[in-house]
Amino acid sequence: MLHAMRLRRGVSSVASFFERLNLFPKPMIADSFRALEDDYVLKEKIGYGRYGDVRKGISKTTKQIVAIKSLDKHQLQSSIADVTNEIAILKQLDHPHVMKLLDVIEDVRQVHIVSNLCVGGELFDRIIQAGSFSEKDAALYLREILLAVEYCHTVGVTHRDLKPENLMFYDKDTSHLCLCDFGMASSFEPGNYLNDCCGSPTYVAPEVLKRQYNEKCDIWSAGVLLYIFLCGKIPFSGSSDEEIMKNVSEATEMALDGEEWNVVSDSAKSLLKLLLNPNPELRISATDALNHRWIKELGEDNDHPLGFAMENFHRFTAHERIKKTALYTIAKHLSHQKKNSIVLQLKNLFKSLDQNNSGFVDVNLLVQAIMEDSHKLNSFNVRCSTDELADVIRSADLDSNGTIDMSEFLAAALPHETFVSNDNVLLAFKFFDKKEKGYVTLEDLYGAFSEESPDIVKSIFVRYDLNNDGKISFEEFMYFIKQD
Repeated sequence: MLHAMRLRRGVSSVASFFERLNLFPKPMIADSFRALEDDYVLKEKIGYGRYGDVRKGISKTTKQIVAIKSLDKHQLQSSIADVTNEIAILKQLDHPHVMKLLDVIEDVRQVHIVSNLCVGGELFDRIIQAGSFSEKDAALYLREILLAVEYCHTVGVTHRDLKPENLMFYDKDTSHLCLCDFGMASSFEPGNYLNDCCGSPTYVAPEVLKRQYNEKCDIWSAGVLLYIFLCGKIPFSGSSDEEIMKNVSEATEMALDGEEWNVVSDSAKSLLKLLLNPNPELRISATDALNHRWIKELGEDNDHPLGFAMENFHRFTAHERIKKTALYTIAKHLSHQKKNSIVLQLKNLFKSLDQNNSGFVDVNLLVQAIMEDSHKLNSFNVRCSTDELADVIRSADLDSNGTIDMSEFLAAALPHETFVSNDNVLLAFKFFDKKEKGYVTLEDLYGAFSEESPDIVKSIFVRYDLNNDGKISFEEFMYFIKQD
C-alpha cells in the first residue's frame, strides 16, 4: 500500500514537474488540454512508432476497444506540421478499409491519437508466412486495397506509402484489411503535381523519384503488392536502397516471363502490367482496376448484391426513355424466370427491401440501404453523394410515383447482357409496335410517351431511324438496344 502511494506520488510529481516547467503552455494540435485517463482505460502496449508507443485502450463512454498512439511532444516539435496534416487528413476519411480516427487528445507532454483497433497483424507477416498467395487470395486482398485507394483518391487524398506494413488485418480470423499510417499522405488537386520525394524504396513509383507525380503513385505501389502476392518476390531488387531506387527509376514495361509466371493466369498478368505501367498517364486508375475482369471474377464478395446492382443503375441512368422502357418491358418478362441465378438473386434482394410486401420500395429507403451496405467490409464504393445517388435511383422510377416496383428494379439492376437476346429485344419492340406492322412510327412513340415533350420524343425517333425512311425497323431498334 505504501509502495503504491509512493508510486502514485512519483507519477504525479513528474506530471507536475512538466506543468511547472511549462515547456508547452498551449496545445500544439488540440483545442485544449485533456487528460487521456478521463476518457479511456489504458491497457497493454501493442506496438511502437517513431514518436511513441501504441497501446490498447477502452472508451469509458462507449466501451469500444481502441488503439491509442501516444506521441512525445519533445520529439514531435520538428514534425508538428506532419502530424497536424495527418490528423487533418484522417478527419476527412470514413471508409471500412481505411483507419478511422476516433479522437485526438493532448496533454502537457503528449498528443494521443485514438483510432479503431486492428489485431490481426500486418499483411507483411502473412506474406512472410505464405511466401506467395493463390490468385483467389491475391485478388481478394488487392480488391480491398483498391477499394481503400479509390475512396482516398475520390476525396482528394493520396497515401504515398502503400506497403504491407501499413495494411493491417482487422483480426486473426479474417482476411479483411485496413489501410493505416497516413503520416506521408497528402491532399491533391486533380491536374496538379506533387513534388516532395517520399515513400519506401521497394514500393515507390518512378515518377516520385523524379519529383513530379500525382495520385497514380498509389496505383504503382498496389502493383508492387500484387507482384509480391503472385510470385513472392519484389519486382525491383538491389543490394541497397539506392540501387533499388535506381532500378525503379529506370523501370520499363514488365516482361513477366520466367518459371514463376508460367503458373499465373493471363488475366492476372494483364492487370499487373496495367498497375505497373511506368507511364502514370497510361497507368490504370483504382476504379478501372476494380472493374478489371480478374478482380471481378476472383476478388468480389457476392454477399453485396446491392453493389453489383448499383453499377448497373448508373448505366441505366444514361439511357434514353425509349431504351429504359424497352428494358422495363423485358424485365417484366424476366421476372417470371426461375432458372436465371442473377434474376433470382436480385428478386430476393428486392423482396428483402420490400419489408411490407407491398410490391414497391421507396426511393429513399433504397438509397439508405445502398449507403449502409457500402460501409460493410469488402463491399463497394458508392462513388457519389447521397443526393446524387438518389437521382440515380429515381431514374428507374419510370412512372414517377416515388417508388420502385420489381420490374423497374430489375430493369435498372440487371447486367446489360441479360437483356440483349433477339427474343428479348423482339418482345420490347412489340411493346411499341402494338399493331405488329413490323416497324415503329413517330405516332407509336407519341402514344407510348404521351407525358414527354413532343420535341424530345421526335429527337429520339430521328436518332433511331438510321436510314431516314420515317420508320424504326426491328434491326434499327435492336442496334440501339444492344449498345451498352
